[in-house]
Amino acid sequence: MEKKILEYLKRMREEHPDAVFLFRRGDEFYTMIGRDADIARSRLGLPVEPLQIDADTSVKSASFPLSELDYKLPKLIRAGFRVAVCELPNV
Repeated sequence: MEKKILEYLKRMREEHPDAVFLFRRGDEFYTMIGRDADIARSRLGLPVEPLQIDADTSVKSASFPLSELDYKLPKLIRAGFRVAVCELPNV
């Protein structure tokens, strides 16, 4: 599943290179991956942890509960970021 998330993120970044992506993961969390995880750390104070892609690969990620979207999203927008909230398409 995580490998498909990275493939989807790559396609989305090609179309929207200046956006910060929040991926909804299930019914509980939004996750930010790679450079977006660094933004989450600096702007939202979220811890960054490795997201294991496969046996040899991991990427930085930061997550927060869905219930915090109404607080986190405006904070990113006020900081000047263009934010894309993504539902993962059957991955």
